[in-house]
Amino acid sequence: PGNAAHGGPSRHGDAAPWPRRRKIGIYTIAPEDRKQIEEVLDFWKEDWRTISEDLLKQRDDYDLVEKWQQQLVFLRFMWDVPEGRVLPEYGKVIDGGLQSIIERCHQKMAELQPFETREKQDKRNFYRGTILALEGVISFAENYALEAEKLSIEEVNENRKRELQEIARICKKVPRYRADTFYEAVQSFWFIQCAMFIEVNGRGISPGRFDQYMYRPFKSDLELGRITPASALELVELLRIKHSEIIRAHAVFTESYLGGSIFQNVTLGGVDENGRGADNELSALVLQAGINVRTTQPTISIRWGDELSKDFKLKVVEGVKAGSGYPALFNNRIGVERFTKTGAAREDALNWAPCGCVDMNICGKRIPQWDPSIWNGAKILELVLNDGVNPVTGDKLADTGIMIEHASFDEIKESWKRVVSFVISKNVEYWNIAMNVKNEMGLVLPILSAMLDDCVEKGLHCQEGGCRYNDGAYHVSNGIINVANSLAAMKKCVFEDKLFTMKELLEALKHNFEGNGYDRIRKELLDAPKFGNADLYVDQIAVELYDDYSVAMERNLNWLGEPWRASTLSVTTQVVNGNACGATPDGRKAGDHLCDGSLSAYPGTDLNGPTALMISASRPHATN
Repeated sequence: PGNAAHGGPSRHGDAAPWPRRRKIGIYTIAPEDRKQIEEVLDFWKEDWRTISEDLLKQRDDYDLVEKWQQQLVFLRFMWDVPEGRVLPEYGKVIDGGLQSIIERCHQKMAELQPFETREKQDKRNFYRGTILALEGVISFAENYALEAEKLSIEEVNENRKRELQEIARICKKVPRYRADTFYEAVQSFWFIQCAMFIEVNGRGISPGRFDQYMYRPFKSDLELGRITPASALELVELLRIKHSEIIRAHAVFTESYLGGSIFQNVTLGGVDENGRGADNELSALVLQAGINVRTTQPTISIRWGDELSKDFKLKVVEGVKAGSGYPALFNNRIGVERFTKTGAAREDALNWAPCGCVDMNICGKRIPQWDPSIWNGAKILELVLNDGVNPVTGDKLADTGIMIEHASFDEIKESWKRVVSFVISKNVEYWNIAMNVKNEMGLVLPILSAMLDDCVEKGLHCQEGGCRYNDGAYHVSNGIINVANSLAAMKKCVFEDKLFTMKELLEALKHNFEGNGYDRIRKELLDAPKFGNADLYVDQIAVELYDDYSVAMERNLNWLGEPWRASTLSVTTQVVNGNACGATPDGRKAGDHLCDGSLSAYPGTDLNGPTALMISASRPHATN
């Protein structure tokens, strides 16, 4: 971003049409605005991040962890990517309105009297704050009603006048009360979505199973003749446009690996509480809206399984053929298994959905997911291959427990696992401290908490144990497939076929496969088995690495005493992390991107067709 953010001149090429303005990142800041921003920053100088970092800096291992962040062993802690990746229970507002939640808060507060203990006082404050916040959302909606009434008085076109009067009527009613029509339900949903983004300013606040909680008013309107499929489709199309209007201002570095998306994910299909296919007429309309209005938000996901109707499956294929990149297909059975294996009741596990990009959560009952950062599997392998030293900086960043030139294949593999386990344990340990600071500061989310079971019943916020399931903290990997391919190549070329020695391999990596015949070594490495070809030789290594990572994660408890969970996605971090890595034994050259996603083949290495790729991708176990 240049030096503008630090008061210096802006970078060459950043000149704006207003010469006196300066740029911070991609944003042009006028001098008078800059003064206000600096005053706000001064007011918030002791914010959550500052206080947490001051506390973390007192730790003996802080310098090492800071070097890990600087040198991309893992990405810097995501302070500016707040709570998100969550599935609120929109249905409780659609079906009951905010007033019903407010009344329940009053009831629970009355049950606490007398407020003689600190615990009761804290819960009383939770209920008072939640009531105040929800009343604010109601006032937010009523302000739109007042504006619509004002405009209707001035309007001369009778059709538009009636439209404005209907808008005013609806905004007076929802989200305070139950939505009885589909139009009311859409408006109620949107007010809640806006309110949560205003409160959280997060990513991945996802609509979830829209075709389930919106189906009652939709079906009722169809049966009573209040709407037609065409008019309902138009509402959903307009809703897509509204979703695309939400943006966040982010640090340039954050955008370098998150790509600007805010990851609102609509889920369709799946099964109902009895395990029957849950697709319906609204499911198909939402898909059609995505085909007709190709906005980047919201994305669309399908819980795919045998239970879905043939007509809906064909509609899904039509959506894929439209070429917009959605819908994404998720295995319904695997999703249910994932949550039952991690302790959820089956009736709750049946109500899962993707949130964010490919994160998974339980609708309305599981804590918003926090990811402190994304660790770099290939960089950790580079440390192992250099006896714990980062060859770029010369810093000793890990104790590998081996001398690489004399190590066996199994010793190299186990060393990588040990370093990964150590890195992630420090990472989540630091984040637990930060989250405890956050809760101590009272940085809470009353609106979002009201949308999640069982926060109101417990009198606790969603980040301090209020949710039914509180194991949503997770840590993301990137580059494991590169590591699996690298280990397979070393096993094949060095230890089995003895085409070259480990010392020769290390020299080839050091020189980026350039000169001195190192291109021959690279060719052998590239010809070695690669993930994505249904080849157990390398696929089993990938399965082992993912299993061990998952177990290592769950040995660590989050700030609420629940296991941390493994997660495998990359967004666009494969580019950032790849820039930090030298050449790797899979034949990848220094600075090239890493493998994207979690179960994708490295580009150009899947040579046996899509079926083979899917076989490889299906082998890792469904633990997360």
